Amino acid sequence: MTVIQRFIQDERGSPSIEYGVIGTLLAVMCIAGARQIGLNLNAKWLGPLSAAFN
Repeated sequence: MTVIQRFIQDERGSPSIEYGVIGTLLAVMCIAGARQIGLNLNAKWLGPLSAAFN
């Protein structure tokens, strides 16, 4: 068996890579959700509040 074939068949690091990808996707979704919530709160509360003081 050649070195390349052994490398392709080696799955020892696969679970850790998969967990890393899942963790990265979860982090991106959390950041996007928090950003959207912040934008919605800004539009709902700070827009009218600043208009009231102008």
